[in-house]
Amino acid sequence: MLNPDYRDPDDDALDGVFVGIVTNNKDPDNLGRIKVRYPWLDDATESHWARLATLYAGKDRGSYFVPEVGDEVLLVFERGDMNSPFVIGSLWNGVDELPEPGHPDGENNHKVFETRAGHKLTFDDTGGAECISLVDSSLNNRLVIDVAGDSITLLAATGDIYIRAPAGSVNFESKTMAVNVETTKEHTSGVSHSITVSASNYTETVDSGKTLTVGSSTSRSAQNIAIAASSQLSSTGGSAKVSTSGGAAMIQSGPVTQLVGSSEAKAKVVFDCSPVKTWTVGSAVLHAEGAATLDTSAPLTVMAGMLSVEAKSGQFSLLGSPIIHLGGLINVKADQVAFKPGG
Repeated sequence: MLNPDYRDPDDDALDGVFVGIVTNNKDPDNLGRIKVRYPWLDDATESHWARLATLYAGKDRGSYFVPEVGDEVLLVFERGDMNSPFVIGSLWNGVDELPEPGHPDGENNHKVFETRAGHKLTFDDTGGAECISLVDSSLNNRLVIDVAGDSITLLAATGDIYIRAPAGSVNFESKTMAVNVETTKEHTSGVSHSITVSASNYTETVDSGKTLTVGSSTSRSAQNIAIAASSQLSSTGGSAKVSTSGGAAMIQSGPVTQLVGSSEAKAKVVFDCSPVKTWTVGSAVLHAEGAATLDTSAPLTVMAGMLSVEAKSGQFSLLGSPIIHLGGLINVKADQVAFKPGG
C-alpha cells in the first residue's frame, strides 16, 4: 500500500529555503500564523497560513514574536508542499536595517531586542562598560543595570514611579540611605507610624518652621531632654504641669514673664531668673511640704489687692532689706510671726 505522505521525486517539490514578504499577521484562529507573498514568484500570489517556528512553544507558555506586515521572512515547505509553509526566521535587508547601535566595530558587543514602537532591551558586553538597559520609545523611562559601576538605576525623567504591595509589605534594606526631595515630601500612614534608631542619634534639621499637630496626646521620654530657643520659647495649653520625681526643677533665663489664670507649684523647685522675673496670675498657690524660702539679694516687691500668708505649724519669717508691700490688706496666720528688716 502506498504511503499517503510519500512524494514522488519527480513531482514539483519545493526543497530548500525561500524568501517571503509578510502580507497578513491577523490569524482568525489566533494560532500565531502569518501569510506571505513570494517576490520570486509574483506579487499577486499569497501563501496559505504559515506556522511560525519560535524559541519555545507549548500549552499556555512560550515565546511570542509575530513578524510585522512588510517584514522579510525565511520559509520552508513541509515535504516540499507549497500549501504547507513554515516561517523559520526573519531577515534584515537593505530596507530593513539593524536596530541601533548595530554592529559598527565588528566586536559583537551588543545584543538588542527592539519593538515596532521603539521600546528596547539592550545587553552591552563592552569591556569595562557592561550594562543591561530597558528603555521606552520616549527615552524618558528606563531601567539600567550597570555591571561595571555595580549599580541599578530606575528613572522616570518626566513622570512618576509607583511601588505597590496592597496585601503585603514593601521592605528596603541597605547599609545607608539618602532621600533627596526637591520640593514637597509627604508621609501618610493609615494606622501607625514608628521610627527606630537602634544604635546612634536621630537628628532633624529644619531651616524654617516646623509644626506638629496631634489629635489626642503626645509624650516624650528620655534620660535627658533639652529645649533651646535662640529667640523666643512659647508654651500654650489649657493647663500645664511640670513634675519631677527626684531632684530639683530649674528654670534659668534672662527676663521671664508668666501669664496664667492660676498657678500651683508642688515640688522642690528653683527659679533662677536674672535679671528680671515677672509673674502675672489670676490666683497663685504655693505648697511646700517643708520650708518655703524667697531669697533675694535685691529688694523683693509683692503687689496684691489682698495678700494672705498662713503657716499651719511652726513659724513664718520674712527677712529682707528693705521689705516693701504694696496692697490693701495683709493676712498673716502662724504660731509665730517675725518681720526682721535689715539694719
